[in-house]
Amino acid sequence: MALLPTRRIELNARNVALILFCLALIAALVVFFLPRGEAPNADRISRSQTTSSQSARASRGLDEPSRPLQNRTDLANNEDRPFNLFAKLDEARKQHKHVLAYFFRKGDAHRWDELIEKAKRNWPRELVVAYVPMEDAKAQPLLRKYGLRFSPTILVFAPNGAVTGGYIRNAPNLSMLARTIVSEKMAEVILSVQEKHFVFLLLGQEGDNVFQQNLQVARNSADELEGMANVVSIDRRKDEASDIMANLGISQSSDASHTYVISPAGGLVAHFEGAITEETLFDSFSKVLAQKKGCGAKTVTGGSSCEPGRGVAGSGGCGARGRSLQ
Repeated sequence: MALLPTRRIELNARNVALILFCLALIAALVVFFLPRGEAPNADRISRSQTTSSQSARASRGLDEPSRPLQNRTDLANNEDRPFNLFAKLDEARKQHKHVLAYFFRKGDAHRWDELIEKAKRNWPRELVVAYVPMEDAKAQPLLRKYGLRFSPTILVFAPNGAVTGGYIRNAPNLSMLARTIVSEKMAEVILSVQEKHFVFLLLGQEGDNVFQQNLQVARNSADELEGMANVVSIDRRKDEASDIMANLGISQSSDASHTYVISPAGGLVAHFEGAITEETLFDSFSKVLAQKKGCGAKTVTGGSSCEPGRGVAGSGGCGARGRSLQ
């Protein structure tokens, strides 16, 4: 039997390999183009991974819509303490109350809440509370006027707008706040000092001839000074002025007529007991110059005139920077 040629066998093997290759290619094309079979396990795993990813992002707050500022716990806010100082000052004037104004920046809105609540409980008839967010546009003129930069700060205003106390960064205690609740006559003196006016302060009793004459002399002198001096009179029988009398060291039982000259820095320049003349009042102004515009060891309003106990002390040391808002 004759053997087949070797070349023919090689050609057949090459053909077989080619056929196998073509079949593999066709199978691959069929798998690629035909609809895929459902793979429930893989799809379930994919959906589960997507849900888990979304849950994780939601738990970190990445997919949450922006929330209102007052609902965020990670940011201190001013929304529940809107600016209301002017409304409270108007209310206080009508009700003859003081205003405790709380100035604060973001993050300090509730820092002194405990103190403020105690003050409201202690002086419900004498005090109202106002809030001043320092970022508010309406607060900017006030910050410049009173030179306020630090938060928190408390200013206390008398019914006439005089600043009767100021506390920056360090919270006052209740006894300190008690000193800011002043009489109407003390508020008049403080306001005059804060507006850089001299004060002729007269104490006496209505019906007393000396007191009435002194009052007229003081008014005439103030008129001649054309707005440089104010007259504050205290009738012991009718006016509550125990805080002024205590600062001046006058006994409540004293019946004598007293006249005090107070400098624009709050310093006590001169004291006259009994009758006065315009000459004696004008002579007292020379003492103001001798005492460096009234800087002294004691003021009628409390504290030193170079470091006043009322209002916000000026950077220059002498005088109070607090002024009336009116």
